[in-house]
Amino acid sequence: MNIRTNASALVLSAVGLAVTALVVSCGGGGGSSTDPPASAKAATLDMAGVTAGIAEISAVFPICSTVSPRAAAQYRPAAVKAALLARAMELPQARRAASPRASRQATQPADTLGSCGGRMTYSAYSHVNGVTTATRAFENYCTTDSSSGEQQIINGSFDFVDTGTPGASGPITSKVTASSAAGLTFVTKDSTGKVLTSQGIGFTNFLYTVGVPGGNPTQAQPSSFGFDEFSITDKLTNKTYRESGYKVTFFEPAAGGQQYTMSGRGYRSNGDYFDVSTQTPMLTDASGNTVSGTLVFTGGNGSTAIATFVPGAMNQATMTVNGAPVTGMPACK
Repeated sequence: MNIRTNASALVLSAVGLAVTALVVSCGGGGGSSTDPPASAKAATLDMAGVTAGIAEISAVFPICSTVSPRAAAQYRPAAVKAALLARAMELPQARRAASPRASRQATQPADTLGSCGGRMTYSAYSHVNGVTTATRAFENYCTTDSSSGEQQIINGSFDFVDTGTPGASGPITSKVTASSAAGLTFVTKDSTGKVLTSQGIGFTNFLYTVGVPGGNPTQAQPSSFGFDEFSITDKLTNKTYRESGYKVTFFEPAAGGQQYTMSGRGYRSNGDYFDVSTQTPMLTDASGNTVSGTLVFTGGNGSTAIATFVPGAMNQATMTVNGAPVTGMPACK
């Protein structure tokens, strides 16, 4: 499966999720991804909690860095859920809404061997009249970053259905659904074999819809992707970040680049929650630079936190909590 999204949207989405994880860190940080208790309530967002989370998020997400669309897919920190799933589903760096190579095949594709070991295989596969139903499995599937020498090893599987209609050069995808009951694991090692990161991802009811099948999404017909449930666990710290009802809607403005909105609900480890919404759409230009964007986090007792993306090539944002500016956010030079 190769869901077609624009990498610049992936960058901003990843930054948005990193800021979301910062708010999750308030008042508890890690924990399990089990269902919240019946007593769960809206979390109160305060300055002390958000400030306490800054160091943690700065450590796992390179907020102050210039990121090209090509590099967007290389992020593997705990907060970057979109990029990790993109790695498994081969999401990034594509604009066309054409069907993936695998779903153009009437027969089950051959296994793919990793450049440093393992394999990716289709343990189940069916293709009928433009619709592909399959299970994609990773068995110690290892790839190497050519510049850094880092290795990433993926294990696990997900089920998906790629719904398309027959076309002259293969099926044209209109939507993709996917779930991973057991989840996927991602381990990265440096060139000496030292483990740098180790994460587990679980998700249910992923849905990707193509705004313009066979073409680029527009404001009138945007594309979208989202999940009913999504959790990622940093296995080195045993901290879990979770969202539900997460959705991103995006399209390509006439001047180029990407415009998108995101919404959903985030959870702390004790089950308390807060809601995320877009006040100002996130926008990148044709070069992938951030232009604008504002996310609003709404908690209990009337509490709010607002993250405003800073224009430019660097990934950075300023933040206020209940109207007061947050100090200590990473200052990019």
